[in-house]
Amino acid sequence: SSCLNWGDKNNQVEHIFKLNLILKNHPCFLGTTRLELIQNNQCEGLVLLRFNEAEDKKLLILINLDCENINEISWDRESASMNETKLYDLISGSLVTVKTDNNLCSQQLNPGEVMVLTPDDDDIKFIEQKSMVKNTLPQRVYLQKLKAKVLLIHTIFKGFVNLENIDIEKKAISFAVDPIEFIRSFNKVSKESMVIVFDVQKDMKRQVMIPPGFSLLIKCRAGFRAQIIDKIINEKKSDKTSLGYEEGILTYDSKEHFALFPPKNTRQNHREYNLNIRIFESSDTASNAI
Repeated sequence: SSCLNWGDKNNQVEHIFKLNLILKNHPCFLGTTRLELIQNNQCEGLVLLRFNEAEDKKLLILINLDCENINEISWDRESASMNETKLYDLISGSLVTVKTDNNLCSQQLNPGEVMVLTPDDDDIKFIEQKSMVKNTLPQRVYLQKLKAKVLLIHTIFKGFVNLENIDIEKKAISFAVDPIEFIRSFNKVSKESMVIVFDVQKDMKRQVMIPPGFSLLIKCRAGFRAQIIDKIINEKKSDKTSLGYEEGILTYDSKEHFALFPPKNTRQNHREYNLNIRIFESSDTASNAI
């Protein structure tokens, strides 16, 4: 953190925030993107073309590897498949006019400078809009987390079956809209949800009983991480065993976060466990154990 000057007036926090926004949200950083180095001079610099064919989006990443000297980096216009000479830098938000000489393009970079150039000025607006959104997860990652949970739930309640004819993405959205009703849909015996709800805003001082076969659903307005701990104390030492760890996921309406602990194996006798919750408020991080 000392290198970031965290808390100092002159720091890199805003710069890193901008880089993370670009990496998380621009289509050219998705898994299907094609990468190609297209620089054609021998200076200490790189020109990386990132092309997402499915989204028809391109970025040129210009990097000056020399942290002491100015470098001019060049590339072929044909290799970049960009006819535009006026490009937009996603990092600074500024308009960049590249020099051209027939098929050759070039741009001067300051020592250690990096530019992320796009021919589409809508990309600038897109990144600015994403900076206003509280949900830090990219949509594709959000859906991946939901899908993983849905597959786990299916396995617990129905075993290993062929899901070829099931729309997992539709199921994932249904799970995020109403996780209790989603779990209830697996109960073919009664209309019982088989879910015990723990609301962080109301239940932090409450001891919660979870009957055999029931799931534990934790709800919180802020993001959180939760862990169930089995604390065994004997004459010689005290041991802690984790029985499950979950991160809060946003509900589909983005109003709150939730985490689901599926049913555990039934023991012969009831046991008392600790629920450790770390809440991520906007200003600080609070850790609670109950």
